[in-house]
Amino acid sequence: GVQTCALPICPVLRALSGREGIELARRFRPDLIALDLEMPEVNGFEVVEALKDDASTAQIPIVVVTAKDLTTQDRKRLNGHILEIVGKAEFDHGRFMGEVQRALSRPGGGRINGDVAGNERPHG
Repeated sequence: GVQTCALPICPVLRALSGREGIELARRFRPDLIALDLEMPEVNGFEVVEALKDDASTAQIPIVVVTAKDLTTQDRKRLNGHILEIVGKAEFDHGRFMGEVQRALSRPGGGRINGDVAGNERPHG
């Protein structure tokens, strides 16, 4: 469903699985994706790869929010494909919202690189 966030006019689309997240990202092309790495069906790493391999979603910034202890290999897999990694253990709402605002204020509407957050704009 669509919810609102703390930012003005910022609907939030929620995906309950990686597969659903990919579908929502392709359909709505959000301004930002907040992604958990540990999801059913398709994990977050696979979501990142699928979105980066698709020209229509490759420039959407991704902020990873995870409880997973990332290995060096995990970080290499994500390197260059995401904007930020935020650990759930040290999750700070203010810092997270700062990252969201920073991503959305980037030139080009925030497009640089779980839940899918952004402007609800169907495409296609």
